[in-house]
Amino acid sequence: MLDRPFQRIALRAIADDPHLLCDLGLTREQALREASKPFWR
Repeated sequence: MLDRPFQRIALRAIADDPHLLCDLGLTREQALREASKPFWR
């Protein structure tokens, strides 16, 4: 659970890199949606 905030910060940081998002299998919208969630979810 403590990693979750850091993962969301990282997702927000790569949201504009289509190559990294493709490697994760995410769209920009999905990454930003996940990054905007509260850390407890």
